[in-house]
Formats: sequence, structure tokens, C-alpha cells
Amino acid sequence: MKQLDWLLPCICLSVVPFFAESALSCCSLAPATFSSTKGLAAEAVKDGKLVHLLAYQNIATNKNLKSGGNAMLLPIPAKPGTMSEKNVLNTSNAANILKDMERSLDSGLKGEPMRLSAGAAAPAPVQVFESDIYTIVLAADARQIPKALERVPAGKRPSMNQAIFDAYSKWYPGWTFALCCFNNQRARQAKPLLWWYEPIDKTTLFFPALDEHDGAVPALRSQVPVDHVVMFSVPQLKDETGHRVEYSDTLSDSLKSVLPKHVLGESYIGKMAQGDFQVSIENLRKGICNIERVLPPGLKEKSLGLASRLYTPGPAPQRLFVNEDPAPSFSTNILGNIAPYRRDLIIRLASTLKGSRLDAEGTAMPLFSITIAKDGKIVSSQMVQSGTEVNNKACSKAIESCKFQQLPDWFKGKQLIFKIDMDKARKLMKQN
Repeated sequence: MKQLDWLLPCICLSVVPFFAESALSCCSLAPATFSSTKGLAAEAVKDGKLVHLLAYQNIATNKNLKSGGNAMLLPIPAKPGTMSEKNVLNTSNAANILKDMERSLDSGLKGEPMRLSAGAAAPAPVQVFESDIYTIVLAADARQIPKALERVPAGKRPSMNQAIFDAYSKWYPGWTFALCCFNNQRARQAKPLLWWYEPIDKTTLFFPALDEHDGAVPALRSQVPVDHVVMFSVPQLKDETGHRVEYSDTLSDSLKSVLPKHVLGESYIGKMAQGDFQVSIENLRKGICNIERVLPPGLKEKSLGLASRLYTPGPAPQRLFVNEDPAPSFSTNILGNIAPYRRDLIIRLASTLKGSRLDAEGTAMPLFSITIAKDGKIVSSQMVQSGTEVNNKACSKAIESCKFQQLPDWFKGKQLIFKIDMDKARKLMKQN
């Protein structure tokens, strides 16, 4: 089971005090700190069937010095009785997949998915399996977890916390629960945790984010610190509607077949109303990423509204994700999806470029960094990667003469930086 040594720190949904070792989205059974949370909820095709993916990556540190072990609880909206070890995809040599997805917004693995042994029946109600220094408890009901804790090695066994198990069982009826037990006293960067599952609800993508890191039941009517990136994807996203991901790891065929090629998402640093995240799959297929903050499904009140409207930015710079640009130069709240504006920007460049003298198809096109003011005027443009001399001149002229729309109304900053591959404009030009 050494393939699973990356599981634990990624599974968390907790928080630490703001301005401290911040990070978030986890419910731990005892005091702990978590930081640099990155997550993905996606629709994917696996073995010819639509499934959902749930991925986590963060840094976890056990602060439960009295009893030793600690654990984090993750609710998964899977069809009852369908999850087991086989639903964990091996990312032992794919440490950077979530970082690459985040990078796409900002601007070799040999293993196969683990499978049940031959002839295995349906998954047991509670499964306990090792992952090097971690022990994972997978249960069909959170209330089944306490009895299984005796199967967790003493050094990693967390103190009993019946109140959390009872609350989660009530809040997420019929869901699957993963408890990850650990005892690392030093902060550790984990490789991504990646689950696939058959969803209860095929119309939405769910990302769990109830926050509580001191061993108490999460307070549902509260404000919590947030410092994480949440990303969403469906197979229908393209360059025109999403942000293309370039993976830096050598991925196995099993990972390549399910990992998203494009993503949409938002980054939050500050405070927000307590809750999970949810996105409509129908909207996402259109390139609309309206992220809702929601309460657990077992409660009468569900949606709290758009996450961006329930969010108060903190003092750290807030990032807006514009294609592959790694460092947009502004600080403001995210209130919408920039992809439609960027699509219009490329269409306008393609129209302006049409009729220009260009070298033959296949020759190198330049890459530009374009800064656009709120009113749509170009503040500056810089060639960051050269193409051929002829293509460079034609593209520079097209950018200088192009008329862009004003930036979206929801954007409250003064300007945005777009990193544009002019080869996309040339391809679009030939299509029209």
C-alpha cells in the first residue's frame, strides 16, 4: 500500500486562524493546522462512463500532542455502497497536477488505479487500509467510523469525537465518508489526493469545505477564514471557454484519461460564510463558473448564494486567473468569469489580423502580454516570446490597432494583464 502515502494531507477541510498558518477547508477530530489548500471537483469519463472527480492537496500538521493521533473527515457525494480503495487514483508520481491547474488559471507515473482483489464482492460498509504513514477509514455512514478506529494503529488513532460523526451523518445522509488518520508533527506537503466516484447528483459538482480545525463540530452560521483555490471542470470546456492545463508531470494513461484539459475556478483569501462549494454542470459546460456557497444537504436551507458575494477579501493580494498569466498585477475581489471576455479579445485580434502578411502556417507566432484598462484601452503590450520576424511585425501592428471592449462590470480593478498566444488568433482567423 505504499502507493497511498500521499493520501492524508490532501483530504482536509479545516481552517486555522486568519493571519496565522492559514488554510483551510477541513474538519479535523483534534487540533491541527492546514495550509496551501488546492482542490478540484470535475466531471470526467472513465471506462466509458461519466463519473465525478474530487482532488485535494495541502499541508497538514498534527497539533494534538496529548493523545498522539489525528484525523480529517471528508464527505463524498457518491452513490451508497459504490466506493472502495479502487476509487483512489495513484498520484504518487503526479505531485504537480493541482499546481498545474492553478497555474493554468494564473495565466513518469507507471501505477494503475488500485483495484479490489479478483472476485471481490461489493465494498464492505467500513474499510480500513494503510497508506505508508497514514491509515484511511472509508465508511458508508459517519457513525460507523468509531467502531473501526480500533483497527487504526495506536500511534495514529485519533481521540473519539462522536459529536462530529453524528453531525456529519445527519448533515450528509446517504453519503460516503473518508477519515484520514495521521501523526506527523511537522508540516508536510502531500501529493494530491484524487478520488473518482459515481455521483448521487449528476447536475452539480461538489467541493467539501466545512471549516473547523480544533476538534469541534463546525459552526454552520459563522464566518470562517479562507485561503484556497477551488477549481471545476467538465469535458466540454475548450480554449474558448476554459483555461488550458499544461501538466508538468509524466502522467500514466489512467490519469491522462480522466484529468481535465481545461479548468475554471476562483481563489479566496479572507473570510466567508461557512459552507461547501457547488457549481451547476449545465452552466459549466457553457463556460459559466458561478460558484455557490452551500450548506450540507441534510439541512432545509441549502444555497447561501454566490461565494464571491459572501466573501470578504483579506490583506493578501487576491488573484484573478487570466489564461496562463502567472501574476496579474492588481488586488481585488473576484466576482465573475473572465473567460468570455478573453474569448472576445481573441476574436477581435483575429479579425484585426485578417489580411495581414504572415509567414506560412506552422511558423512560430509570438506571445504577448497585453495590459488592458477598465475602459478597454491598451495600457501596454510586450512581446514575451518571439515568433518569426514577419509574424512579430504583423501581430504587433494588429494589437496596436485593435479595439477591445471595456472590462466586465463585475471587475472593480483598474486594469488586467492578458497573456495571449497569437497563434490562437491566427487559427481563429482562418476558421472565419
